[in-house]
Amino acid sequence: MTAFLSPEAAESIRKRKPYGIAQDPFTVGYHTKGGSYMIASNGRQNDRPGLVDLAIILPIGTVLALRPTVNPDFIAAIEAAIQEED
Repeated sequence: MTAFLSPEAAESIRKRKPYGIAQDPFTVGYHTKGGSYMIASNGRQNDRPGLVDLAIILPIGTVLALRPTVNPDFIAAIEAAIQEED
């Protein structure tokens, strides 16, 4: 499952730390004002500038896809990265 996330990105997600293209060339992670953790594709992967939100980790630990086109295996990789912290 981790083929969808670099080891550095998985570690950042596990610790809920922001990360950028230095850790993963395809995604970035950041916090919202409400305390959720977002995973987005970076601007280089889109046909438009700026981030496109792909998934959210709610403060209670639930992972949700934010677009119907998000690969379920990507969501499973995020969930696996979160489970490793327990």
